[in-house]
Amino acid sequence: MAPLTPELAKPLLEVAGRSLLARTLDGLAAAGVAKAWVVTHHEAKQLQAACAAWKGRMQVECVPQGAPGGTGHAVAAGARHVNGDALVVMGDGTVSPSVLVSLAKSPGFALAAAKVPDARPFGALVVDGHHVRDLAEKSPNPPSDLVNTGLYHVPAAALRETADLRPSPRGELEFTDVVRSWASQGKVSWIPAEGWMDVGAPWDLLTALELLVGPELNALLGREKMGGPGTIEDGVHVRGRLYVGAGAVVKSGTYIEGDVYVGANSRVGPNTYVRGPTSIGRGCHVGAAVEVKASLLMDGANAPHLNYVGDSVLGPNVNLGAGTKVANLKVTPTNVRAVGPNGPLDTGRRKFGVILGPGVKTGINASLMPGLMVGADALLGAGKVFSGWVAPKSRLL
Repeated sequence: MAPLTPELAKPLLEVAGRSLLARTLDGLAAAGVAKAWVVTHHEAKQLQAACAAWKGRMQVECVPQGAPGGTGHAVAAGARHVNGDALVVMGDGTVSPSVLVSLAKSPGFALAAAKVPDARPFGALVVDGHHVRDLAEKSPNPPSDLVNTGLYHVPAAALRETADLRPSPRGELEFTDVVRSWASQGKVSWIPAEGWMDVGAPWDLLTALELLVGPELNALLGREKMGGPGTIEDGVHVRGRLYVGAGAVVKSGTYIEGDVYVGANSRVGPNTYVRGPTSIGRGCHVGAAVEVKASLLMDGANAPHLNYVGDSVLGPNVNLGAGTKVANLKVTPTNVRAVGPNGPLDTGRRKFGVILGPGVKTGINASLMPGLMVGADALLGAGKVFSGWVAPKSRLL
């Protein structure tokens, strides 16, 4: 998830005011789970604090994994605390809560599966009706377009087998070895994973935004088209839905289209154009003559003067200088390729702007080209054009 998570646990990335982890815990509680164990490693203290702050009737406890040794190793760390069957769920994606409810009700060993356009990055399933026969992990020639989402109902006996796993050719303890063993005996069923997506790259947050903002506003606004504890001044035009958090203000002349979430203590406007789905975090400033389209602004991000931000993610405390513009569409009719620290990757998106890591700042009238990725605390100078990958703490002045 570079450049967004140098000092943040990936499951704590937020969309519309809720982290991926909090949404997963919400779904587990809705499924009737009495207690959840969150297996931690990277930034464990952050996860412990987030679990302590989560509000619900389900008990939540963190379990340290130690030096990470693969998914099987992580499941084994949690399984030591479990008596009986359990749900095993990845904490860094998103899925409809109804899927977790269905998994909780499933008999025996069950997994949630989804159809995807390209199964090569996933574990592709061989199925017979609603039974799983085999699983091909990250195969260059997947046997199907139906993939394992990493969401399971696991019998107690299968949980115990994680203690006896041996390293795979990759040198890791793989939970999918347990899945394949049970599948070969005809003991694994599958259910459809509605609303699932894997948040595996920074631009996936934009797809998560598309999936999550609408339901979030349904929960917050009900039948109303705008509201919340914040202030919406006279003269704000809403042609969609708008939620405004406590202490936030949307100023006169602002025009809203689609679903827009504004977090606590943020300022939007005056005379700002915001097109949803857009999520503006806590303590942000989106100012005069600014247009924001289908973007995610994390806490403290600022686009204060004469900016265009489209199909982009601005990390915490980013500040765009006056007149900084984001380009989100290539002149050639192909997908945007994002250039990260390990080279270019196809985003699969025809429209895609930039990913700016925490603390990035731009000078006035900087131009940011499609697919630009900028590491934390970099400075991009005034009046220049930037593309590709910019390393953390760079000074391109």
